[in-house]
Amino acid sequence: KPTFEPLLKRWSAPFLMGFINTAVVRRSVYLKDPARPERGRINYTERLLLSKGRTGNLAAYGVTGALGLLNAMTSNFLGRMILKTIGPAPGEGPSDKSRSEGFYRGTLIARENDRARVIIKMKGKGDPGNDFTILCATTIATLLAEGKAKAIGFSTPSQALGDDLITALENQGVLITTQYVEQKVEK
Repeated sequence: KPTFEPLLKRWSAPFLMGFINTAVVRRSVYLKDPARPERGRINYTERLLLSKGRTGNLAAYGVTGALGLLNAMTSNFLGRMILKTIGPAPGEGPSDKSRSEGFYRGTLIARENDRARVIIKMKGKGDPGNDFTILCATTIATLLAEGKAKAIGFSTPSQALGDDLITALENQGVLITTQYVEQKVEK
C-alpha cells in the first residue's frame, strides 16, 4: 500500500522489482551468518519514492493500483494475452536517446527500532533496466573471472564479491555514499 516516508518527507508506492530484490537481500543476510538469531528479525522492503504532498499521495495510490492491475493480468491467460499484444515485442526496448538520458538512484535507510541509523545512496547515468543491469552483470562476470569470489556455490553478488563489487561499480561511475545518522523517525 502507499506509505509516507517521514525521513525523506515523500510518498512511496511498492516497487515493481521489489519482491525479487527482497529475496536476494534476504538470501544475502542468511548467507552472511546462517546461525545469527537476529537475521529473522530483519525487515527489508523496496519502495518507489514519489513526490511530496497531495500529488505524491495520488501518485502513490495510482502506482499501487497499476501494479495490482498488472499482477492480476499476469496471473491469468487472458490478461497475459492482452499484455502480449500491447507490450513491446522481444528485442524492443528504449531508444538510444532514452537510454543515454536515463538515470537511476536509490536510497537505503537502515533503521533500528524507531531510529534511522544509516542512509546509503547510489546513483548513476543510463537506463536502469538496461544500462545498469548490463553494467552489474558484466562487472560481476569480470570479478568472477578474476577469481575475486569470496564464496562458492549458490550465492548472491554482495555475499560472493563484497567490497570488491562496490569498488568496481564505483570505478565504472556509480556514486555510492554512506551517511551515519541518529534520528528518531516520526510516523
